[in-house]
Amino acid sequence: MHILFIPAWFESPNHPTSGKAVKDLAIALTRSGLQVNILFQSKFRLPDVQQLEEGVLLFHSKYDLGGKLIPILNLISLKRYLDSFKRYIVQKGLPDAIHIHGYNGMAIGQCIHQKYKIPLVYTEHSSRIVQHKLGKIEQYLIRKYAESYKKIVAVSQYLASDLQEVVKSAVVTIPNTIDFSFFTPGQKINQDQWIMINLLNKNKQVDLGIQAFHKYSLNRQGAILHIIGDGDERAALKKLAIKLGIENKVVFHGESKMYEWIHVLQSSSGLLILSQSETFGVVALEALACKIPVISLDNGGIREIASSDDIQLLSLHATSEDIAHAMHALVSKPTQWNDLREKLKSKFDFDVVAGMYINLYNQLRTNAV
Repeated sequence: MHILFIPAWFESPNHPTSGKAVKDLAIALTRSGLQVNILFQSKFRLPDVQQLEEGVLLFHSKYDLGGKLIPILNLISLKRYLDSFKRYIVQKGLPDAIHIHGYNGMAIGQCIHQKYKIPLVYTEHSSRIVQHKLGKIEQYLIRKYAESYKKIVAVSQYLASDLQEVVKSAVVTIPNTIDFSFFTPGQKINQDQWIMINLLNKNKQVDLGIQAFHKYSLNRQGAILHIIGDGDERAALKKLAIKLGIENKVVFHGESKMYEWIHVLQSSSGLLILSQSETFGVVALEALACKIPVISLDNGGIREIASSDDIQLLSLHATSEDIAHAMHALVSKPTQWNDLREKLKSKFDFDVVAGMYINLYNQLRTNAV
């Protein structure tokens, strides 16, 4: 089976880990025997075709403007996407399905379907939907495009319920996946090392993490907080660390590839995930796969990864004092892991999630007969 992914966002020179969930799924499906490639449009000067891991090819179309949802504003974008798709099928042939990731790609999916009658799948990851940040025009367009899609998927039930209200049709839940052969337990834990891995934006509340770490570190000379990621809040967060007098205890790594920070995750006392809203919370899954404890706000999709017995869930309105107290409690009482890693593999491993999508793709074939 031949599947072409078209994501609304993907890795680029400035954002090397963007679209990691999409890339992981492509690799998982490839390992399960499917042919999966990716067509992505961005402002960057990337090669027309480049090899990713596991034989997945990335085909690139350059265009400087974002926001593909409204076609009348993006006629050039859609034309370039179609031109890139035509070049793609010359090289690889017509795919059995087009799989769109993110609502901003729905317009190009519809354009391709109208011309080539290829069945469409749409998977949503965005927290903008559960935060109710879509305007009426955006909701209307998503609902109209959804009429052309055979299958609509959300990465959590938490997201699915709100997405269904937008598209007014059935939404299937299929979770994100991670590579459990990469995210494995480390050899040694640094008792006072903590980590946050996320975009640096308002929703992620990294400032709350820095404030909590400040309180936690007052009587812990060797305490250190590693922050992996980048975003428009980075400068303000650095100023906050300086204001609190902990600039030497907070390390900003920027956005880095997984192999550059996996050793930091594997040796940390715990991961903080303090988002106001998470449609899934894949970094929590990565930490738990490494047997690293997680302290999280009760922010939606996080509950679908593991229960409150396995993740320390705090109120969405928890203060920095609450979080610091939870951090102290966690390091004073070692986590009992039992068989959590195996339970997570049974739900989120590559072959499990790939199997769910293969079943969905097979339904497209059945419906087409």
